[in-house]
Amino acid sequence: MKNRQKLLSSILAIIMLIPMLCLITLPVKASDNEPIIIIGDARGKKGDTVDVKITVQNNPGVSTVFFSITYDRDILKLVNVSNANSVFTDAMHSGTLEWYPFNMSWMMLLGPGVNCTNNGLITTLSFEIIGEMPLGYTDINLDYKEGDIINIEREKVRFDVQNGKIKLPDPDNTRRKGFITNNGNNADISIQDAIAIFRHLADKVILTNEEDAYAADIDGVGGITIQDAIYIFRYLADKLTMEELQAIH
Repeated sequence: MKNRQKLLSSILAIIMLIPMLCLITLPVKASDNEPIIIIGDARGKKGDTVDVKITVQNNPGVSTVFFSITYDRDILKLVNVSNANSVFTDAMHSGTLEWYPFNMSWMMLLGPGVNCTNNGLITTLSFEIIGEMPLGYTDINLDYKEGDIINIEREKVRFDVQNGKIKLPDPDNTRRKGFITNNGNNADISIQDAIAIFRHLADKVILTNEEDAYAADIDGVGGITIQDAIYIFRYLADKLTMEELQAIH
């Protein structure tokens, strides 16, 4: 009976949250076979220097690549760019580190009719964290226009993009995942914790406190997302134990 009541409460909460869900923009996730460029995540705090790796998967073959990197310059300072161990076989071309957006390009000359089809590391960006992260993270985005990436036949090549984040380190305390609204561990996780995530995603109430942001980012992937709320719903429906929920991150 208790399990049924918890499940019904979760369903009712989802119904009540439908108008709010309409305000949330979902990231596009590529399928397993789609070409994709990925900016990795990193963790650090003000004063730290962190490395962010950009990688490529399912590369269909390219000869020229151009893209731009944007980030919050009040929080991050780009201090180094490395092309070491890059799967792109030609030297990287870029502007000075102070240029913004930061543009990067490769022109690969492998021979007549030969494209670069390598997968793996493209480049490594090093950032100094010069400002506070009130949301618990800051975004790093990659952008390119149609025609910026082409193959040797001069055909346009499309890649999906998975942007990255620099996130604060895990807090040095006993705060546990999912315990958002009660600010501690004494009470159980409730539907209010899932609602707090949805309100954050809809920009209604931003989780700016470092510990709240940590508790809400259950899987530690991509900042606070709808997936984190789903984990809470699964716990409330007894599909996950508390131990399993805490082990996700």
